[in-house]
Amino acid sequence: MNLPLKLSSSQKYVLIIAKISPSPVVAYASVSNDANTMQAAKQVYKMGFIDMDTNGIEITKDGEQQ
Repeated sequence: MNLPLKLSSSQKYVLIIAKISPSPVVAYASVSNDANTMQAAKQVYKMGFIDMDTNGIEITKDGEQQ
């Protein structure tokens, strides 16, 4: 049984940015300028909801379902 995850507002912000940004580079630039948001991005990356490297952030299929 999979229980729904409770994401923080920062984690939700990262997923929204990953989904609506016109490119992975823009998504990365949008979250990398704030330490708290970058920490949230690292957390959702570890959850498998985004793919992230210094070239950008893209939402995964699992992230789309959140």
